[in-house]
Amino acid sequence: MNFFVIIKAFEREKKMKVRNLFIASITAMLCLTSCGETSSIEESSEAASIEVSSETASTETSSESGLVQEALTFKTICPQGAPGLALSSYLSTDEDKIELSTPLSTKNAFFTTDYDAIIFDATTANTLIDVKGANYKLASIITSGNAFVLSTGKDDNAIMEEGDSILSFGNDSSVWNKILKSVFSITNVSYLGSTALAASAAIAGTNEGEDVDYVVVSEPYVTKVLQENSSVSVKYNLKNEWSEYSVAQGYNGGLGYTDFPQAGLFISGALDSATDEATIDNIKNYIAIIKQNAEDLVSNNGAKVMAQINEDVEAGLYTTDETFGIDKDILSTVVDSTKSVIGVENALAFNSSSYDFGGFMTGASALGYSTPSDSFYSQYYFDVSI
Repeated sequence: MNFFVIIKAFEREKKMKVRNLFIASITAMLCLTSCGETSSIEESSEAASIEVSSETASTETSSESGLVQEALTFKTICPQGAPGLALSSYLSTDEDKIELSTPLSTKNAFFTTDYDAIIFDATTANTLIDVKGANYKLASIITSGNAFVLSTGKDDNAIMEEGDSILSFGNDSSVWNKILKSVFSITNVSYLGSTALAASAAIAGTNEGEDVDYVVVSEPYVTKVLQENSSVSVKYNLKNEWSEYSVAQGYNGGLGYTDFPQAGLFISGALDSATDEATIDNIKNYIAIIKQNAEDLVSNNGAKVMAQINEDVEAGLYTTDETFGIDKDILSTVVDSTKSVIGVENALAFNSSSYDFGGFMTGASALGYSTPSDSFYSQYYFDVSI
């Protein structure tokens, strides 16, 4: 057990302060850097450096980029599941600021003033903001293209088609469901409130006492289903099916799309319009930390993220079942492409680079989407320094 865990085991408050002073000193000596950005927009390694936090926010370090690393001051809500891994840096130091909840509670948060930041399905949030007037703005796309069609093995001809019993999560406007219906020319899809509920139905092969033929589930729940029911198999990776379909339809100038946007980070309008330097630096640092975690999951098999989670779990801070809704061993299997049960790299579909959300919504208008308004975006969405 390492130094931090020993301290936490005896005294949580003391552990936080000692840990932060330790990290601050190491930062000063070694000038910590993070994983380099692999997209066309270069991300400063200092901007994505390790979060230094204290409960009193008295311990701060400044990087050459000007970003100040301090205690998290933003209350954030996110659905349980894959997107929550992007917040892993804060779960041991600022857990009171992070709430991992149900999709419905997260959706409802758009119409309260209880949260400074929300992680939620970006296409659904577009309607909540542009049509229903929620005062939040898109700051970053975190995941893109995590949805799989599972076969329960109960369909006689093993062909997904109209008339089969098909179950998914989300709602009719969720991008993966629009893609499902468009690509396979089906209309009869029933919805559950979360991918966890969809996974439970896939494991049982039934929903409300009726047999189910196909279920749409996202990782890491896909792996959970396959481990618990050997009769279930992956029928389609919707990202791949959409890529082929969008090319055939001539979308995006004939180039098609390699994925589709899912979880987005949204910040409140009040936070977005803040003008004081300290708040601005804190916002940038917050976004940079999330992108750093995403990059680790994209190109490093989630090694740093899982190391942090393993340390937190060993310290008794939380369990992954309670926090992410999934077993730790399953998480470890899914984030590591060398261990993937379904053989997919970056199976959680994390995104750490710039993302042309507006281009997708406009180019894929045949799905029923409209171009987001300019006010839909946070000023930080276009900030190349983050």
